[in-house]
Parts: sequence; structure tokens; C-alpha cells
Amino acid sequence: MESVIIRSALIYFFVFLILRIAGKGTLGEMPTFDFVLLLIISEATQQALIDDDHSLTGGMMAITTLVFIDIVVQLLTNRSSKLDQ
Repeated sequence: MESVIIRSALIYFFVFLILRIAGKGTLGEMPTFDFVLLLIISEATQQALIDDDHSLTGGMMAITTLVFIDIVVQLLTNRSSKLDQ
């Protein structure tokens, strides 16, 4: 169970960094190909998130971890202009 949380956190920050480096904006500004690429990335990372744990609990833990980290990142970027950039 702990490995799902750690894997989810690592994948979140990796995808976050890659998308920041690539300079992707909001979904409305994204060309169709970039949106398809994002969907392919999500499918590719699915196995990295849960490894061999195909349980319902493992999936829910991965989703919860990703959403929690995203909320924390949003709160931090809202409070700091340096982090927002």
C-alpha cells in the first residue's frame, strides 16, 4: 500500500516537471495532438502508479495521493508568486 502512495507522488512530480518544461497551458489552449499526447502519457503512467497492485484500494490510494498533492501544489502556488512561475 505504501508503495502505491510513493509511486503516485513520484509520478505526479515527474509529470508536473515535464509538463512545466514543455510549457503546456490550460486544456483550452492545448492543440488536439497535445491533448492526445496527455492521454497517452496517462495510460503509460498507469502501470508505474500501481505496479502489480490491481486492487480497488490500490487504485483509490493512487487517485487520492495525486489529488492531495495537486491541492497542496495549488495552495503553495497561490501563496507564492515565485512558485507560481
